[in-house]
Amino acid sequence: MEAGLVGLVGVVVGAVLTNGIARLLELRKRHDRTLDIVTALHAEVSASLDPTALQTSEAEVAYALNDDVPFAAADDTNFVFDAIKSDISILPNRIIYPVVLYYKLAQQTNIMTSDIRHPLFQQQSKAEKQKYMRSLVDLMQKQERAAFDLLSELERFASSYQIDLGQRASGSNIMTTQLIRRKDE
Repeated sequence: MEAGLVGLVGVVVGAVLTNGIARLLELRKRHDRTLDIVTALHAEVSASLDPTALQTSEAEVAYALNDDVPFAAADDTNFVFDAIKSDISILPNRIIYPVVLYYKLAQQTNIMTSDIRHPLFQQQSKAEKQKYMRSLVDLMQKQERAAFDLLSELERFASSYQIDLGQRASGSNIMTTQLIRRKDE
């Protein structure tokens, strides 16, 4: 009877250890995937800063507002986000909101940018075009601020695991300067 009890205890302990180790390995794999996604998002959003900063510079905004036939190409190259959106719950809660906000603004910017090539837009008066372009520029500036906020959150998260995400694109310096200037105005 003692041998049977020892055998049963051995089976139970073995099952618990096996399940515990499997759970720990699953958690480790999830953690590694989260860090991979954070790194990839950081790279994609950082790469978007240079073009956005250029398009929202004072000279480009003035040009766009005064152009009778404005033209711009939508940038729908968010392949990292497209790849992870079905798995976004793997990210920490504090990162999900800024990710969704940034990419929602990016999508809205792309839609508005595509619309400026539409024949109905071209038929609008100059004043109507300028109003639309001002709305587009405002949206791009919101997207730029959302990118900055998202990058900061991703960097805070990564630094808590001693992970260096590398340097941001130089646009972040332009954007930071513009944000400081706006706060001073």
